Amino acid sequence: MPNIAKEAYQRFVENRRIELAVTETAKDEGFEEGIKQGVKQGEEIGVVKEKEIRILKAISKGMKIEEVAELFDVNIEYVKEITGKNK
Repeated sequence: MPNIAKEAYQRFVENRRIELAVTETAKDEGFEEGIKQGVKQGEEIGVVKEKEIRILKAISKGMKIEEVAELFDVNIEYVKEITGKNK
């Protein structure tokens, strides 16, 4: 193979290797970011679910809807929705 063709082929191979490395890095970074977002979203859902459980517990102990709404800093409609009393 002539020198010029050999050098061009070597540049091509090196460029291809770099492209693949960049692609893999981007995939890895995207995966890690997706995991972080998923964990954050899961934590947010957990906080909401915990609040809902506490609201239900307060209602089951005999607290009035208005008191529960004030205690948990939510609106009355939200408490009714959780407890199924808005039907």
